[in-house]
Order: sequence, then C-alpha cells, then structure tokens
Amino acid sequence: MARKTFPTSKRAAIWRAHKRLCIYCTELVTFADLDVDHIVPNHLKDKPEQLSKLLDEYGLSNDFDVDGLLNLVPSHRHCNLQKNKKILSKSRVIHFLSIAESKYNKAREIEYKLKEQAKKDNFLISVQIALEVGLTSLNELTQLVNRYEECHNMFEVLTVLPFVNCELKGFMSSLDVESLYDLPILPRTCGLDKLTLVKLISHKEEKIEVVTCSEWVEAVSDGFYALTTNDIKEETLFKNVYSLVVALSQARTPKYSFISDQKVSIANFDLLPVTLLPALSSDSIKELQRLESEGIHIPDLIAQGRVKVVSSSPLTLTLHYDGMGLYLNEILRADLNDDGIEDLLLGSYEWALEGTFGAGGSVALTRLGIDHPFTVTEHIELNVRETWCQAGQSDLRKQPSFRPRRRHSLPGLILDELAKNRHPGKGRGGY
Repeated sequence: MARKTFPTSKRAAIWRAHKRLCIYCTELVTFADLDVDHIVPNHLKDKPEQLSKLLDEYGLSNDFDVDGLLNLVPSHRHCNLQKNKKILSKSRVIHFLSIAESKYNKAREIEYKLKEQAKKDNFLISVQIALEVGLTSLNELTQLVNRYEECHNMFEVLTVLPFVNCELKGFMSSLDVESLYDLPILPRTCGLDKLTLVKLISHKEEKIEVVTCSEWVEAVSDGFYALTTNDIKEETLFKNVYSLVVALSQARTPKYSFISDQKVSIANFDLLPVTLLPALSSDSIKELQRLESEGIHIPDLIAQGRVKVVSSSPLTLTLHYDGMGLYLNEILRADLNDDGIEDLLLGSYEWALEGTFGAGGSVALTRLGIDHPFTVTEHIELNVRETWCQAGQSDLRKQPSFRPRRRHSLPGLILDELAKNRHPGKGRGGY
C-alpha cells in the first residue's frame, strides 16, 4: 500500500494536540521533521483478516477507522522509520491508543479551526483581488459592514457546542438561529446515536427518535419526554442548543452591564442565588427557598460544610451539595429580555454523587446593579412548553409561546423575535 499522506490541517492538528512531542521518544519534533504515524498499521487494510483479528484483540470494533484521529500520532521521521511496519505489542498499542483518545477532541478542534481559518484567508484574498481589479470599492464594503452591524448584533458563544460534523463556538447572531435549529446533534463520538422520547396514548407507550433541536422541540411540545437515565442525560445538550436558539433570536447589545463591566462571572459564587443548588424533591426545593428567604448565601453554606466548591473558573463552576453535584457553564452574554441590562445564559447539569441520576438544562441570570447579586432573568422562556396534556388527556393546551407549525419550522416565539430584529416594528408578517 502506498504511503498515506494527510492534509496539512490534520497534520498540524495532531502535532499541536500532542504538544509537538514525538509519541515514541517523547522529544520535541519540528513540523518539518513530522511524520504522522498509524498506531494500528495502515498497511493492514490490505490484509482484512489480520486487521480484524488485531482489532478484536485490542477490544476495538471492526469499523475502527485506521486513518482516523484515534489511530494517528506524531513522531520523528527517524522514529517512524525505525518502527517501519512493525506491529507493536498489545500493551504498547493500547497505551498509545489511550493517548490518542485523550487528544482526540483537542485535535478535532484544532483541525476545524485551521480549516475555518483557511476559508477565511481565501475569502480575504478574494476581497483584496476584487478591490484591486475594481469589482467593488472600499466605500461599498464599508456600507455593507455598517448595514450588517445595524441589523444584526453579534454575540460570542462561550461554550463549545458539539454537533455531529463540527463543534461550534465563537461569534453568532440571529442569522445563525435557523441553521442551529436544524443541525444534527446526534450521533456523537461519546453518547447516544439518537434521543428516544416517549408518551402514553390510551395506556400504550409511543416512542419517537430525534437527532436535531427542531425534531426535539416538536416532540416535546407534543407531549413526548425522555424516560431512561441515558436519554434524560443526553437531552441536556438539546436543551442547551434550544436555549441558545431562543437567546440569539431576541438578544440585544446591553446598554448597561453590571457583569462584564464589573468583571463578574459565575466564579463569584457569593453572588449566585442559593436556589441554583441542586434539588431532587419538593422538600429540597422548599428548603432552598427557605434559605433564600432567610438571607443565607452559598458562602454561608460553604462555611457550614454543606457546599463544597470542586472547581471554579471564569466560565465554569462545579459544586457539591446535599449528595448532589452541580455544574454551571456560561453560554452567552447579552441583553436577553430587552430591558437594556446584560444577562448571562448558563448551561446547568446536576447529578447524584452516588447513583446514576443526571439531568440538565439552562437558566438566565441578571445583575441589576453594582451592589446587587445575581437573580433569575424575568420575561424569557427557555423551556419548551407542551402543546398536549400529559398521558391520558387529549385536550389541546393553549400555550402562547408555541403555535401550530410545519415539521422542522421555527417556533412562533422565535419567528416573532427574528422579525423584530430584521424589520423593527413588524410582527410575523415582517419576517
């Protein structure tokens, strides 16, 4: 088999993800001297029976991609030549495969960014050529940019969103809402192939499988819900994507900021409402409400040993409380309810420290002044409302947030907000 060559973006991604170190001698390797090596030898693709036997021995599936990032590592050219086509011992192969797996997400992220940068560079070259040959003018480009900025606020999405074919992060606007809504979320490398939702109809369980946010919204609004532990956990990402869709559709540039301007984040857990702590029962919820009414804050519970801060950074926070874990991460900062004040959109996930329970969603917080704590943002609905009643009932709920629609179309609330952004003063008809 001919020597396998890889695009520069993939070579650079593997090299950088592994911190520019040779997998075999652990010394620094220059890009000029870089070889990308296969842990499971590439030439075995010409010997399918031997390859299948080895994959089975290593505990890998028969569809393992020999040319994929999980099997590729950086090495010096001379180290690779010494290895040649040798099949390493099982223990060494498993060791190197575990290293490749640990670098997989980083390598994917770098490769994606390099490809996007290449697209950007090609675009900028085209624009410069168009200017040089007179196809457009600097004044025309300036007017185009100004019109875009007037119509579409851009906001930075701070959390990586893992979809099937890409990981999204960076600046987005209301223009990205429709593509986010229909982008496949499953299957992912780690997770379920699809999300299964159920509902009872005439005492019979009906199931539906979804892979996009639009399919999930339609199913949930029709009364379907996640039932199994794994589906409930996996549903968290669907909720996060939906909350981002809602937020982007109505986000505005804030006039006042008591968060960014004051360099405040969720790392300031002394400002967070105590009711954000995880609660599994109605009694637990009442307990948190009681603590809040008595003016007890999270630092007070830390001092009492009831809350433990596991990790904290400007964008993430992990706490343990009452046998439960809580993970918070920032998704977006913007004015989310048109009151002129900056809000935080957070992803949240809580789980039992001993057990299999885990579930998540989203919440929006705001801060109304320099001396104010965080409070839950009012007048923004981040949850999908069911159109139908629970099992055993058949009357249609009257929910203002969601109206009858075609499959995969955006909910009415979001369409209205997009219409306001694109045509101020108009409702659905303006869209």
